[in-house]
Amino acid sequence: MEDITVVIPVGPQKIYANYLPECIESIKRQSLKPFEIILVDDMHGLSPDQYPDCTLIQNKWLCGCGLSWNFGVAAARTNCVFLMGSDDIMLDGCLEECVKAYRDPEGFY
Repeated sequence: MEDITVVIPVGPQKIYANYLPECIESIKRQSLKPFEIILVDDMHGLSPDQYPDCTLIQNKWLCGCGLSWNFGVAAARTNCVFLMGSDDIMLDGCLEECVKAYRDPEGFY
């Protein structure tokens, strides 16, 4: 099966981090475990100690989601990358189904 990285930007407002623990837990519950989870701290002030199982990238200035996702994709150590928001919840089996679609020669890719 394909290795996959999940990239999540976390914006400066507190609301962005309120759902982050639940977001990360939904990723960890996947039947296909991601190779890595990258959190892109977009001036929120996350500490590396808060999420030790995740790779933390800290933006030097406020960039927004698009550029933060780009930074996360550039840092990913896999060919397959899944982009999420910090307030998103990943449904069970999501990563496995996405990788199946990615690898399907008759699929959308």
